[in-house]
Amino acid sequence: MNRKQRRAQGVARPDAAAASDLFEEAVRHHQAGQAEQAGALYRRVLALEPRHADALHLSGLLAFEAGRHAEGKELIGRAIRIDGARAPFHLNLGHVLAALRQHDEAAGAYRSAIRLRPDYLPAHLGLGNALQDAGRPAQAVLAYEAAIRIEPGFADAHANLGVALRKLGRLDDALAALDAAIRLRPDAAATHFNLANALAVSGRLDEAIDAYGTVLRLQPESVEARCNLGNVLADAGRTEDAVAAYRDVIARRPDYADAHANLGNALGAAGRLGEAIAAQEAALRLRPGLARAHSNLGNLLNDAGRFDEALLAHEAAIRLDPGFADACSNLLMTLHYRPEPAPGAVRAAARRHASALGRPRSPPAFANDRDPDRRLRIGYVSGDLGPHPVGHFLRPVLRCHDRRAVEVTCYDNHPHRGPVAEALHRTSDRWRSLAGLPDEAAAAVVAADGIDILVDLSGHTARNRLPLFARRAAPVQATWLGYWGTTGLSAMDVILSDTTTILPGEEGDYAERVVRLPGSRFCFAPIDDAPLPATPPCTRGRPPTFGSFNNLAKVGPEVVRLWARVLHAAPGSRLLLKWASLVDDDMRRHLTARFAELGIGAERLELRGRSSHLSTLEQYGDVDVALDPFPFSGGLTSCDALWMGVPVVTLPGEAPQSRQTAGFLQAIGSAGWVARTPEEYVSVALSLVSDPEALRGIRLTLRDRMAASPLCDAPSFTRGLEDAYRAMWRDRCGRRTGVADVS
Repeated sequence: MNRKQRRAQGVARPDAAAASDLFEEAVRHHQAGQAEQAGALYRRVLALEPRHADALHLSGLLAFEAGRHAEGKELIGRAIRIDGARAPFHLNLGHVLAALRQHDEAAGAYRSAIRLRPDYLPAHLGLGNALQDAGRPAQAVLAYEAAIRIEPGFADAHANLGVALRKLGRLDDALAALDAAIRLRPDAAATHFNLANALAVSGRLDEAIDAYGTVLRLQPESVEARCNLGNVLADAGRTEDAVAAYRDVIARRPDYADAHANLGNALGAAGRLGEAIAAQEAALRLRPGLARAHSNLGNLLNDAGRFDEALLAHEAAIRLDPGFADACSNLLMTLHYRPEPAPGAVRAAARRHASALGRPRSPPAFANDRDPDRRLRIGYVSGDLGPHPVGHFLRPVLRCHDRRAVEVTCYDNHPHRGPVAEALHRTSDRWRSLAGLPDEAAAAVVAADGIDILVDLSGHTARNRLPLFARRAAPVQATWLGYWGTTGLSAMDVILSDTTTILPGEEGDYAERVVRLPGSRFCFAPIDDAPLPATPPCTRGRPPTFGSFNNLAKVGPEVVRLWARVLHAAPGSRLLLKWASLVDDDMRRHLTARFAELGIGAERLELRGRSSHLSTLEQYGDVDVALDPFPFSGGLTSCDALWMGVPVVTLPGEAPQSRQTAGFLQAIGSAGWVARTPEEYVSVALSLVSDPEALRGIRLTLRDRMAASPLCDAPSFTRGLEDAYRAMWRDRCGRRTGVADVS
């Protein structure tokens, strides 16, 4: 061999050896964070050794770290096809698939890693995360628990277990897991954030506020924590603090659309409609596709009486998110505030949007004992089990339920439980919180309680759980009390009503079977410390005063025109209006201008904002005669006025919600205040204020008359309600072919 040949032989090396050296150098660059150099070297390795599994794997990992997920999937997949016995290969493939949101495939990869190495801690954690992201929190819990058995001190597993348990509605267990994670790693801001979320869902709002405070001490710039803090403050009724929290977020991050939207909600709750609408519009300028901001804006426009604009906003939300159940409910609510639509229009809209509420995933099988005469388990579902008309109307029923005939569970969908809710809690057999629980978890809670008849008290009003009913959570489902129209749900078996709200022949307007209760569909009981009625102001030397303490969304242009006619018919008379949004200067100016156009000057109007329920009752002492709006009449507002001795003039129409007050007046024997035409409405109102002594007599006797009427006969009302439940259950058990009225 000549010298030239020997020199050539000395520098020539096998490809495998060269690839090995290059691979080691690539790994050093990779570990040093020098991705470009590492990538180039991995490519050189693969040029020499195309089946170099480690180079393929780490090239794929490098692509994943650079955000090139599809490339990472392909490279790591090739490595596994060459050498499928390497658990880290499957682990990192799982990470890549999870980043691609291919959660089921990611779970499969993690399971492969676990089969190869059963104690592989990162694979158990990854499996739990993939299952949680795939919407299977129950399976995720098992994966996290397996990780904790391997390493009890694994803080991430405890933390993620807490999140999965919260999604399942196992709130106490969730809080315990998150507490364990914090003990192991006290400075983990993300865990404190999840703890705060779980505390908020559990209704422990003060503790949630403290937990968000901890997050902000650890991460002062976390706008998500500040925004969630605002949400909890709003739920706790600390509206102005919530406004301040959202403004703080916006000051730090002006382009955060969610904060603008939440600010709009808080301002709306404070009655500051002008500012609230501006905040929602700001959110939409930043993110035009934010569906909830469109729907929030629709609610505010509805409150301002701008119904056509409100409908357009809700329709925009639904176009962006066809499955947005709250937007569909909000649209239906707006339809009820407008002048009465064509017959069947509301039912058609309810049917059209029912699919957004969901359907049962499979035909449910209930194991409830079909004995038609046994004690029934009744469940009431509402987000209004507090200082709300639903809470007040439900209170006497809960007190009077025959516990030998029924067992009562209240399912509360509001995160905050105040004094009224506590009183309701004491008169129920069982109390469950559904706030924040997904429908599957909520359905599991209802099933575990063995509920026979689940009763919706919200319909399409705020904080409803109609999607829970859409999936058929109980053998028999009914809607009652908080809503007057059809839910549109095929899974809602019955609507409980009366002969005033749903007239004979109107059954076809309802997706549900109509069951009419004897008398009214309402039962009224005053608050315990209601003041005594005051003498009418017109008997105390003051000008005749009409009044309405109803939601101003009910006061549309037709109502303003008729009320102006009433004021013109009674020269010198005044109109006292009271509602939360009347603290808003724009709303006051707008309302005053509407009356001015009809010849009623501002000096004849008195506009008052929100006050406590007790103070509101006291302020009926400043009203001679209450004027009911239309086509959406008063509910609790009318009952409160009557209890304070104030006659209410009402004009029922074609819509069921227009006939609520008429039902109250018929129940107490005061049908003479029910007008059949606008002209008669003016005449009745005028005749009442024209006779101060007669008004004094009404003020002295109306409360006693009302207390002795069927409207306030809670024991009889509740027996009738229980008879309806029994008939519904017997129908379910096959003893009857149909459910008839119990009137």
